[in-house]
Amino acid sequence: MKGFGLLVVSAVMNFVVTAFHFVPIVIGPEAYRVGRAGEDMISMSEAGSIVPDLISFGIACVFFVFGLYALSGAGKIRRLPFLSVILPSVAAIYTLRALAIIPAYFFIPEEIVLIEVIYAIAAFIFGIFHILGIKYNWQNIRLHNRGKSN
Repeated sequence: MKGFGLLVVSAVMNFVVTAFHFVPIVIGPEAYRVGRAGEDMISMSEAGSIVPDLISFGIACVFFVFGLYALSGAGKIRRLPFLSVILPSVAAIYTLRALAIIPAYFFIPEEIVLIEVIYAIAAFIFGIFHILGIKYNWQNIRLHNRGKSN
């Protein structure tokens, strides 16, 4: 499953994360609690504020765009602007998110619960899929910014 397949799987993973960010909008405060959104988000949601839902929607939009860039890198949709910069940035974001659990373990160990470990593992897997997909498709991804086609 080299190259294009890895980026297609990366896109699907991004779209799944997008869908997960709509769950609290539909379900409400309990979903924010389960997702460890933070006490401020939970409190605002319980008070009926629209702010947590707008934040969740914004985050979902970011992950949706990540998915579109992965599809673009795989050649499944039209080439998107700055593909050779944004796609590696997405890979870096996921990888750094995964690695953030290491210092957290030492500085705030009480915050490291099972769901945080699961999020870190998922982010690491997402990062690796993006990195490998980019590695195997770099020639095609890089050519985009020079105005050349596949």
